[in-house]
Amino acid sequence: MSDRIRVVMDTNILVSAMLSSRSVPGDALRLAAQTCILLASEATMAEAEEVFRRSKFDALVPPAARARFLVRYREAAKFIPIVSRIEVCRDARDNKFVHLAIDGGAELIVIGDEDLLVLDPFQGVRVLSPRSFLAFQTRPGSSEFPRKHNPQ
Repeated sequence: MSDRIRVVMDTNILVSAMLSSRSVPGDALRLAAQTCILLASEATMAEAEEVFRRSKFDALVPPAARARFLVRYREAAKFIPIVSRIEVCRDARDNKFVHLAIDGGAELIVIGDEDLLVLDPFQGVRVLSPRSFLAFQTRPGSSEFPRKHNPQ
């Protein structure tokens, strides 16, 4: 079993990190990539790919750079098959992050969406903002995250 925390990052964190790597979400994603196991599913990646293709980002980040960002994320993430069908989020589109966390044995969901932050904790999974994630991760002896045994 790995000592590394298993983390789900929502699409908004990825978008914010892509737009500004020196932002709080950018710092959270970078720290998670270095110290945690990033989890993804086909549904979470499909949403990220759809959002990253939106033309509203063209003036901010060239499409090729956005595509490279997603390729790096896809390569860094551990893909989890989804079997859960938990309907807990007010916005049903957000349930995919809960499914991923449960099926992937995640200790954390890092998200900027208030609708999901109110779930903290959900079935033993912490739901934190990027700022809270950074505060816990950079504090000496940070062992506040629940540990689960996950044979995957």
